[in-house]
Amino acid sequence: MLPVADGGEGMLDVLLAASNGKRITVRAHDPLMQPCDASYGISGDGNTAFVEMAAISGLPLVPADKRNPMKTTTFGTGELIRDALERGCLRFVIGLGGSATNDAGLGMLQALGFRFFDKEGHEVGSMKKGIALCGALLSAISSIDSSSAHPALKKACFTAACDVRNPFFGPNGAAHVFAPQKGASPDVFGSMPGEIKEAYDYDPLSRTAFGDTMPERKRGSVAIVSAGTADGFVTFEAARTLTYLGVHNEVFEDCGVAGLWRLTEKLPAINACDCVIVVAGLDAALLSVVGGLISKPLFGVPTSVGYGAAEGGKAALASMLASCAPGACVLNIDNGYGAACAAARVIHVIEHNN
Repeated sequence: MLPVADGGEGMLDVLLAASNGKRITVRAHDPLMQPCDASYGISGDGNTAFVEMAAISGLPLVPADKRNPMKTTTFGTGELIRDALERGCLRFVIGLGGSATNDAGLGMLQALGFRFFDKEGHEVGSMKKGIALCGALLSAISSIDSSSAHPALKKACFTAACDVRNPFFGPNGAAHVFAPQKGASPDVFGSMPGEIKEAYDYDPLSRTAFGDTMPERKRGSVAIVSAGTADGFVTFEAARTLTYLGVHNEVFEDCGVAGLWRLTEKLPAINACDCVIVVAGLDAALLSVVGGLISKPLFGVPTSVGYGAAEGGKAALASMLASCAPGACVLNIDNGYGAACAAARVIHVIEHNN
């Protein structure tokens, strides 16, 4: 049996174990260009570097209220690659899952020495001026200069690890499908009158807005466990609905079955809650796994995340309905709001029976 990961959080641990490799920790920049420590791995033979974008350019590194693919950058990922090049690595496995960015990798290339210019010949995103390339600067770029790129790149070989097949552009492209989980959304709320915007707490990822919340419940809490960050639009719809209803809740993102250690290390905190909502797309196996590990009331929400045979969430719905976890209740596709309301009913009973 071989361990498998989806290219997101946890991939590094899998590959280090499989290659008898070592972990390297360096100082780099997160998606908002804040300095932080991040790790990558080098295989036991010293030839291959394993880099998780999630470790330095990942969504969990950006607070929910600051997620904006127009402002986030992959510069930190480039810093990890550069460090590995300088240690003699020429083969790279880059895990693409769980990123907070949609800059087409320009920040990464910038950190590796590439320079970018607009049609007038002015440099776009110069680190000499403290400007890292991000999504907002994509449209300004007209040409690329590779003369200052790290020289070892000419001999390097890169493999991208991911579990999706989306191209960059088009209706099924990465920008269209995944940018919303990173904070992008149609600017519908932004076009509303100022007095309305000021009166509501609006979240573009979950597409929810509310004014005053209901009185906070004195007892009870809900754990919301998501398989991946791509499920964020449903995950945070449930979380924000519970917040509006006055129910304490805690979100546990990216606990998918492709890396079960991500779930097991969070189990004590999940079990400390009184009710659990599981949000998952693709095969939605997470519901059965969680159901076998906890004894709390459990609600499953299949999401439309996936491609091909996933059929817009129908496969996830069928999987959850056929779950072997006894007592699991299943909501309709993408119905985070409904799951939150169901969980709130459980909390209401707990509160009035204690």
